[in-house]
Amino acid sequence: MATKITRVVLYKHGVASFERQAQVENDQVVSLAFKHTEMNDVLKSLTVLDLSGAGTIASISYENNKPIDKRLDECPFSIRNMSSFIDILAELKGVEVTLEVKGQTLQGAIATTSEITANHETHRFISIWSDQTLRFLNLADVSNITVNDPSIQRELTESLNVQRSSKIKDQKQLAVFCKGVGTRQINLSYIIEAPIWKVSYRVIIPADSSSSSDDSDKKSGSTEYLLQGWAIIDNITEEPWENVNLTLVSGQPLSEESDLFNPIYKNQSRALPVPVARAPSHVMSNRGNLVQQQMLVQNFAQNMVSNQMPQQMISLDNYTPQDNTATKELGDLFQYDVIHPVTVRSNQSALVPIVDKKVVAQRVALFNPEKHGKHPNSAVLITNTTGLTLEGGPCTVLEAGTYVGDSSFETIQRGETKFIEYATEQSLEIWAKNSVENSTVSSKIHNGQLCIEQQIRYITTYNLRSKSPKESLVYIEHRFRKDCTLIDTPEPTNPKPINFYIFKTPAAPNTTSLFNVIETRISLSCYGIRDSLTRDKYKEWLTSGYITAAASDSLLACLRLKDMISQNITKISQLEKDIQVIFEKHTRIRSNMSQLGTDDSSKRLRSRYVSELEADENQLAKIQAEIKQLNEEKLSVQEELEAIVGRISVPVTKLG
Repeated sequence: MATKITRVVLYKHGVASFERQAQVENDQVVSLAFKHTEMNDVLKSLTVLDLSGAGTIASISYENNKPIDKRLDECPFSIRNMSSFIDILAELKGVEVTLEVKGQTLQGAIATTSEITANHETHRFISIWSDQTLRFLNLADVSNITVNDPSIQRELTESLNVQRSSKIKDQKQLAVFCKGVGTRQINLSYIIEAPIWKVSYRVIIPADSSSSSDDSDKKSGSTEYLLQGWAIIDNITEEPWENVNLTLVSGQPLSEESDLFNPIYKNQSRALPVPVARAPSHVMSNRGNLVQQQMLVQNFAQNMVSNQMPQQMISLDNYTPQDNTATKELGDLFQYDVIHPVTVRSNQSALVPIVDKKVVAQRVALFNPEKHGKHPNSAVLITNTTGLTLEGGPCTVLEAGTYVGDSSFETIQRGETKFIEYATEQSLEIWAKNSVENSTVSSKIHNGQLCIEQQIRYITTYNLRSKSPKESLVYIEHRFRKDCTLIDTPEPTNPKPINFYIFKTPAAPNTTSLFNVIETRISLSCYGIRDSLTRDKYKEWLTSGYITAAASDSLLACLRLKDMISQNITKISQLEKDIQVIFEKHTRIRSNMSQLGTDDSSKRLRSRYVSELEADENQLAKIQAEIKQLNEEKLSVQEELEAIVGRISVPVTKLG
């Protein structure tokens, strides 16, 4: 009993779901055929239902995929070694055969086979035991050899079939055994691997469209453009899809490859196969077709313009869009249910209309200084008013019957607004100038620190030079600074930006317009008075108004104490250098004394060296006493400095 495909569901991650129906009567078998490579998916997903209440599904059988090694081991002949005619005869030793030799018939059992090479020529011989006589024959004289034993014929045929099946991946038959009474409908469904479906769009800008804002309708920034969307589907099966219900599902459901078709034999040294998720590989493998998709869309658009478009301007006033699909949300997935039945021949592809709607849109210019050069891009600002979720894909833009460019966009949710860039706007030049301004907001002194609060203003001036006689509407994408807020700037069209603000501004005709974006942030800088205070810093803080008169007197006192500490440190450093000089002198004297002899001259010189060492020791004692006194004075001054710094407290002073 044959089945008919009634529904096809294509997914974006490389599988398709098929639904079939069959009419059965009483006990009947429903047959299906699948490719060898499809069996794992079928066994994983096949669902069979008899909803009549008068029948049931008894079982489902299919041709298994016994491993070739197992089948070869069970063959009566060692066909692995059958690489030549003489090898086959060697396997038939002892078998009764009938030979035709030079027009005569000879019967007997094969005894031996042999090959002899002489003068670079190989001759093959066979010996036959017939009528109590062993006969030697040249195989070149033998035209036919027939195996007489039917059982041997069957075994040889089976062995050769195993060898053939190892080379050919044929179709596998699957039989559904239905038990019941009367005529009933059987519903079957399964998934198999399939090409992902693709989508392409056309946006048709009417002839009277303009990006200017001359009247009330255009001031609202909205008009109606025609949006057409076509799904590109591929039927790579050997069976046509005739009047099937088509559903297209977008998203990334998980799908795993499981080996259910191959019999598994227990072997403790071998791990069982582990299912592997395959969704990402299918998606990645089809991304390489993006260029081909865009070329297909562009060629289609150009052919449509040249062959089907009327030469006069396009008017959409009398055009009535059609409802072709309905969408349904499935969690993070969504699906298109094509309303009309679809027919796709075997091994052919088709374009299926899924969107044919008028949408709210406007022709604008879009500029991003990080992406574009001196010219913005022409774009269509489209709001998805179709009531459908629009799957992302390439889009061709037609204006007044002329192809003007193409681009691609990501998925657009219902009610969402997006730009579709399609060309370079040559009539506009835009460049940006950046500057930074700092201004002090307030200052205060507390806990020995001077804290200064400053406002930093980042000013970006966009220059819009228009060469067009018409006013243009420009959207500017400006990098969003997370640590800044906007001031003295028009509100962006996206109040909660992620990466870019989007500002809308008109570009006056034949002139240069300016658009300023001002961002500000507060910067707080703190200086430790004890460590950072210098006379130059004091003058800077005093001139800038960061400190009061009372704080000024205290800071001057701090400066005097810091000068005293600095002088003490200088003196101590010099005294430490004097000590080092004395130590070096002592080292030299001791070295000289070790070289003196016992004569009178050496004794007098040794006496002089001893006197010098005694004098230096006295000098060292005085220096060390002076260093101790200076350190005590420095410590006392530092304590006084810390006390004064701790007493300085100036409340917040507003300076802005």
